[in-house]
Amino acid sequence: MIIYRDIVSGDEVGSDSFKLELVDDVVFKALSTMAIDEDDPDAGPKINIVKIHDLTEVQYDKKSYGMQVKGYMGKVVAHLTAKNPGRVEPFKKGAQNFVMNTVMPNIADFQFWTGKDMNPEGMVLLSRYEEGNTAPTFYFWRDGVDAEKV
Repeated sequence: MIIYRDIVSGDEVGSDSFKLELVDDVVFKALSTMAIDEDDPDAGPKINIVKIHDLTEVQYDKKSYGMQVKGYMGKVVAHLTAKNPGRVEPFKKGAQNFVMNTVMPNIADFQFWTGKDMNPEGMVLLSRYEEGNTAPTFYFWRDGVDAEKV
């Protein structure tokens, strides 16, 4: 199994146990499911990605998310410049496209999630309910993670 860890916080943000689809060459898209928490069956169904990776929902409006993602993108660009310079331009182009054309016009449709340590400089995962789905689809930055085989 492969665990994806945020390059800034080190938090788990995803794994290959979920079917991942690459969007705009920069964002992994993962469909979650609702499941009963075996530790607390009376609590009702939980989102499996949230439970497995210990994510916490955080609140952003358009302005605050714009500031957060801009700062995070700078960290990813610095990381790519040092580790994989050929990915800098494709990342910048794809990330800008995804943020400006998918997220910002539909900001009210998204929920925002952070990793276990809730590092404000770390990755903020996005989720939204897509048409016909009973559980949200999650999005996380391909170039913002390190893959760890476990």
